[in-house]
Amino acid sequence: MTHFVITCLFISLAVYLLLGGADFGAGILELFTTPRKRRHDQNIVYKAIGPIWEANHIWLILAIVILFVGFPGIHQVLVTNLHIPLTLLLVGIIFRGTAFVFRHYDAFEDGSRKVYDTIFRYSSLFTTFVLGLIAGSVLGNGLQPGEMAPDFLSQYVWPWLNPFSFSVGVFTAAICAFLAASYLIGEDDDDNHVRRFKKKAQIANLVVVLSGGAVLWAGGMEFWREFVWGWGGIGIVAASAATALFWVLLKRRKFILARVWAAGQVLLIIAAMGMSRFPELIQGMDLYDHAASGSTMAALGGALIFGLLLIGPSLYYLFRVFKVAD
Repeated sequence: MTHFVITCLFISLAVYLLLGGADFGAGILELFTTPRKRRHDQNIVYKAIGPIWEANHIWLILAIVILFVGFPGIHQVLVTNLHIPLTLLLVGIIFRGTAFVFRHYDAFEDGSRKVYDTIFRYSSLFTTFVLGLIAGSVLGNGLQPGEMAPDFLSQYVWPWLNPFSFSVGVFTAAICAFLAASYLIGEDDDDNHVRRFKKKAQIANLVVVLSGGAVLWAGGMEFWREFVWGWGGIGIVAASAATALFWVLLKRRKFILARVWAAGQVLLIIAAMGMSRFPELIQGMDLYDHAASGSTMAALGGALIFGLLLIGPSLYYLFRVFKVAD
């Protein structure tokens, strides 16, 4: 059952990035959209993600619950040592969600609308960047249990405030923008819209590649040996091949396949990073060695099976209903 719980943990993180990341990416794209086109793009975003944007955070909550119940020791280290960026992440999510609601449902077209728009755009970028900082602190082996850290800065600041984590933050924001642009290409039949989002997807894809190179450079030789000469290297080769095919699909206007392939590219990256760290989510803390008792894992696994059987069809039905309504 421990294997199943760990699989659910990584699936929940992957789905959160694929769905919630694209949600955040829509706000990032607005930062690079001309004022004349922003209202049109906002309407497209509302149509595409408005009905389901709150459901995206289910997967983040699920990952947190799995860590808390199934791996309490690892959860304690994460939420304690990373309490600063985690707090910033929650603040960003709250600001962005509030701005999304008020700028859409606010009854008055006044100056406050511009304030909500600005908060939505910059909080989208900020939140994804902080999410990358947290991921970078885990991938960079900077986290240390309390008894191992020599001082406050070493335990609570330097694990995420460093060039490697910053590069992962930029990389994460680029991935989210890439997913959003790829998903939104086919949301409008207008040729101008298709061309603009096709171009945005291509540019974002290039930024993903460049920022991914920055991650490898910032990681140094130790990260290079651990990541590239293993599953990471396989993932890099596979993602590079997927990038070429993605551009071919865009050129041939196979936009549905391009969406699926964009998600596949990101899944390859996530899988490569996950396999490079497995089974140590934190350096010196093996997932199997720090798992909860057998009875707890059995109960958690059973709850996950029941929950996934309930959530999966419900989300599919939600997507299906609103797509048919369109």
